[in-house]
Amino acid sequence: MAIRLAQESDLNALVELLRQLTKVERDFAFNAEKQRTGLKLLLDKPDAYILVAEVSGVVAAMATIQELISTTEGGVVGLIEDVVVHYSFRGKGVGRQMMDHLKATAEVKGYHRLQLLADMHNPPAEAFYQKQNYRPTSLKQWRWRVEAS
Repeated sequence: MAIRLAQESDLNALVELLRQLTKVERDFAFNAEKQRTGLKLLLDKPDAYILVAEVSGVVAAMATIQELISTTEGGVVGLIEDVVVHYSFRGKGVGRQMMDHLKATAEVKGYHRLQLLADMHNPPAEAFYQKQNYRPTSLKQWRWRVEAS
C-alpha cells in the first residue's frame, strides 16, 4: 500500500468514495458535480491536501486535511474531513495507516492539533477514531448555509 497526494486522474475514484461516505452521513446528500468541484478546489489549494491510499493500483481510501488558524492554540491546526475507505478494503488496516500518515503530516507541518468531525449516527467511525486516540470534545457543531439563488 502507498499513501500519496491525490492527482486529478484520481477524481473518479474519489467521487465514488464520497458517494460511499454520504450514504452514512445524514447532513449531506451526494451530488457528483458538487463533490468533483470541491475536490478540484482542494487539489488547487496550497494549504489543503487530499491523501489517497493506493493498493495494487486501486484507490482504496481517501482523507482530506486543511490548515486552519486556532486562536486557542496560537497556531496552525489541521482539519481532517472525508475519511473513507472503500467497502472492499475495510478491516485491512488501510484506514489506520491513513490516520497514522495524517498524524505524521501534522508533526512535520508543526500543527498544534488535528481535529475531525464524524456523524453521530456512525458508531463504527466513532470506534475507529477512538482506536486512533482521537477523543470527543464538548463542542457541538453548528452551521449556517447560504442558499443559492
